Amino acid sequence: MPSVFMIPGKPTAWQRARKVGNRHFTLPAMVAAQHAIAAASVGNLEAPLGPHHDGPVMLDVVAYFEIPKSWSKKKRAALLGAPHAQKPDASNIAKQVEDALNGIAYHDDAQVVDTRCRKFWGEYAQTVVSIEPATGG
Repeated sequence: MPSVFMIPGKPTAWQRARKVGNRHFTLPAMVAAQHAIAAASVGNLEAPLGPHHDGPVMLDVVAYFEIPKSWSKKKRAALLGAPHAQKPDASNIAKQVEDALNGIAYHDDAQVVDTRCRKFWGEYAQTVVSIEPATGG
């Protein structure tokens, strides 16, 4: 049975660390997003998932982007539930979730053997994550 949890707010994408001179740093928005993902997962991970899970896992990420309030009611109604084919990239959203769950749902994101990420327009901005132990192919 998969563990499912919801992360409120606009889905965020993984971004490469920045460099200024000899100093490397992670953007504060990235750190905040990783903390939000970790906080949303607490108490929502069913056994056998957890920081001591050693096996392979499958991850399903569904990102919902809020339709702008300034758009017409007709356009909003037409887009509700439609695919979101704009930035950020689905692969970068999935990477952000994978990295944030290191040490929480698994030891290392190398254990993620199957990742699926989909993006849709929604009434509210949120990300729904489902994670479960992988089974044989």
